[in-house]
Amino acid sequence: MTSLLEFHAFLLSNTGSRLDRFAKALAAAIRPGDTVLDLGAGSAILSILACDAGARRAYAVEDTDAVSIARALVASTPYRDRIEILPVHDLAQALEHALKASPVRMQQVRQALTRKASSDTRRAGAARGK
Repeated sequence: MTSLLEFHAFLLSNTGSRLDRFAKALAAAIRPGDTVLDLGAGSAILSILACDAGARRAYAVEDTDAVSIARALVASTPYRDRIEILPVHDLAQALEHALKASPVRMQQVRQALTRKASSDTRRAGAARGK
């Protein structure tokens, strides 16, 4: 658990600019009142950012011990009543919630994140002289 905790601590504390880009992409795609399904949620940071962007509800699905980290992190936010952490054994419940999530919004988020990742990759290649 310590290594998993250290990994998620790193993701939350040492990658601020990356999280800022995720927050901007989510804010561009999520409309107030949307429902979001966060598959492979890890620490549920994207669920938190989705609620910060206006999502009414977020379902964070995770299949590792990170569930305990996600629960602790979400409990410390003002969104604790809007984010539900679902261990993978609750996959049927997660899929039921997925039907409530807006597929259009999910696709827009995916496209925004893909564009951003492509842009970051191109910039990193240019910085290395490729």
